[in-house]
Order: sequence, then structure tokens, then C-alpha cells
Amino acid sequence: MSSKAFRVAIIGTGMITNFAHLPALSLLGSAVEVVGCADIREPAASQTAGNYKIPKVYTDSKKMLDELKPDIVLVATPNVSHLEISMLALNSGANVVCEKPVALKHKDAIELFNKAESLGLHFFPAQTYRFFNEQLAVKKIIDEGVLGEIYYAEFDAIRRRGVPKWGFFHMKKHNAGGPFCDLAVHQLDYILWVLGNPEVLTVSGSKWTKIANTDENLQTTLEGSGAYGGLSFTPRSYDWHEFDVEDMAAGCVRLAGNKLINFKTSWALNLPETYSRRLAGTKAGLSACEDKPITIYGNSCGWMADIQPQVFNNSGLPPEFIFPGHVPLWKNVLGVLSGVEKPIIKKEETLNVTVAVEAFYRSAEIGAEVQCSELK
Repeated sequence: MSSKAFRVAIIGTGMITNFAHLPALSLLGSAVEVVGCADIREPAASQTAGNYKIPKVYTDSKKMLDELKPDIVLVATPNVSHLEISMLALNSGANVVCEKPVALKHKDAIELFNKAESLGLHFFPAQTYRFFNEQLAVKKIIDEGVLGEIYYAEFDAIRRRGVPKWGFFHMKKHNAGGPFCDLAVHQLDYILWVLGNPEVLTVSGSKWTKIANTDENLQTTLEGSGAYGGLSFTPRSYDWHEFDVEDMAAGCVRLAGNKLINFKTSWALNLPETYSRRLAGTKAGLSACEDKPITIYGNSCGWMADIQPQVFNNSGLPPEFIFPGHVPLWKNVLGVLSGVEKPIIKKEETLNVTVAVEAFYRSAEIGAEVQCSELK
């Protein structure tokens, strides 16, 4: 690891910065120094700076980059701006950590990686769900061949009522999409990763806006919309009239090797809330739900048998640490920049996810299956 502290600047001071990235960075001690933060909303940037003792506050990202010349820039802005701001940071000479999805189009993701490579820099996607303790346990089970050849997978990422109401999540011109961009992209990245990143061939999807664009006068919670630690920053006022992204999405992803992923995801749906993944293989199947133990469905001694491994939290983080996946992400970033590690989240994995995102929204728009080869 480098003996000098890496200088980090942050663009976007919303919930994921305050409750995921900055707590993770604070655990890295003298290895990093957060030198400044920028947000188009000055009160949000100032409050974040005050909470985490960040010395410089900006509303102009370019001015911050020109003045501070950071080693690493965290891009945690609404989805539509990821490309522009990441390119700005790369052109300033900084390595970039970018929140998911890094881009909404396959060609834009390629442009980001290519730009970083041409400048001798690194571009790190923040696909952190794969670092959670339970997800690492599932990966180990699969890597050891317990399930055999996996040919079918499905996931649900369902919030019954969980629209993020503290930023621009609900506005298409800023975020491009709703729960598919927010929740499903994590699940899709994770399943593709544990399957060995088979090529995404086609996507057939549908999306709806049926509930969140109305005033239900319904009590909801911040935790139910993903702000598990509450809001310690100044949120933007929410207006349901602005809601114009999907509040529910479902579909099917066909993969090379005759593999299939079915999914559904929502911010508002009249079904039970659940976050679950299920995979079926030739030797056994597996179910991983956030409120239930991992279960392996196999055979033993001539009987069907269910096994529930005792998976303990060995992350070393306190139980109240809300987003544990961001700690190994940032440790890997520093390891790569110090020349002692390789990126865990690989370029080809991110491009596979990005083409699936683009194909999903194209499919939902035209009402037909989309061949991913047409987008490359």
C-alpha cells in the first residue's frame, strides 16, 4: 500500500455518499484524505462537509477538480450525469469511483473505460452488493461446485412502498429509470458475477408507472425506501407530481450457454416486500432471501434434503454498519492504485451489466425482445 494518503474529492453529497462511501472512507484511516466535496445544492455539500470534517465545499465540480487536483474522485450524482462528470474527473487526471449504473448505454460505458485506460488511470464501478457477507457465501458455494451446472436464476427486489424521496431518483431527466436502475442493477450484477459472467444475449422487459405517480396519502418510512440510517443531510423537497420513471419492472434475460434469469423489481407494488435470489443447478438449487437463511435444495442418501449453512458475519464491521459492501470496494481501489491488487469489479462484467440495462429499457419501450448484439 502507498505510504502517502490518496486525496479524494466527492461529487454528489446525497444519501449514498453520507451513509456508505464516507463511513467506509473513515475506516481507512491515514490511507485516504477527503479534501473536498461538491454538490449543485450548497446546503447539502456544506452539511456533509460539516458532518465529516471535509475542508473544502464547492457547487462547481470543475473548479474543485482544478483547485484540489485529487487522486480519486467519487461520482455519486444522478445516473444521467455519470458519463459527463466521470469524463470531467478523468480528464482532470483523477481516478474515478462511480456509483451504479455507471452508464445507461453500452457505448458510454466503453467510452469511460477507454478514456481511463488511455490516460493511465482507473475507472471503478461501485457495484458493492457482491461484497456483502451472505453474497460472498453464496459465491463460495457455487465456486465449489455444490449446485453443479447452473442454468436458471431469478431474483426479486420488491419494495411495497419505497420510493426514494430525497433526491432526483424519481425524475427521468436526471435518473433515466426507477427501481431497475436502483435495485435490479445490483441483483443483476451479482447473479452474472456468480455465474461467471456469461454474455447477455437478449432482454425482454416491461415497466409500469401505476402507483408512485399518485398521492396515496400513505405513511411510509425512510428505511423502506433505502435510507436505512435516516437522513443526516439536507434533502431536496419531494413532489410526487414529478414522478415519471417506472415504479415496477419485470423481465427475462437470456444468457450464453442456454442460461436464463427472470426478475421483478419495484418501488411501489401491492405485493409483499422481498429481496431474494434463487438459482437452479444440475446437482442442487439455492435460495437466498434477506429475511431467511441461505438454503440449498439437494439430495442425500436417497432423500430430497434441504441444507442451511451457518453463515457468520466475518466482515469485521460492526452490525450497525449500514452498507458494508463499500468498505471492500474502497480497500480494493486503494490496493489497485498502490499496485498490489487487481480490480475485483472488472470492465467486461460492467459492460455486460450495462448492455442489459440498455436492452431492458429499449425492450420496455418497443414491447419486444431486444438482441444485445444490436447495441454493441
